[in-house]
Amino acid sequence: MDSGAEDALDSDDETALHDAGLEEPAQPCWIPEGMCAVLEPPTLDKKFVKSIILFKWFHVGWQLGRVRKKLPTNKDNFNFQVFYPCEGRIAKHTL
Repeated sequence: MDSGAEDALDSDDETALHDAGLEEPAQPCWIPEGMCAVLEPPTLDKKFVKSIILFKWFHVGWQLGRVRKKLPTNKDNFNFQVFYPCEGRIAKHTL
């Protein structure tokens, strides 16, 4: 495995996985109790803050996170910061 792929596996940055060609193919999933699927995603603005999301990490699997804040436009295109209570960490996402 090249060093770029190894770095991506150690990263919390899901775009690093994509850039290294390590993304998993889409698979059908079940919807946990209390969650719902939507046909049209909500507007991703400041009103999205405090929402709960379900995010699938490459090595960890599905985790619930709470959107903490909207990020300003930046070179990495991350637009939200999400807190994951089960691990006590914050991650940046492009949602």
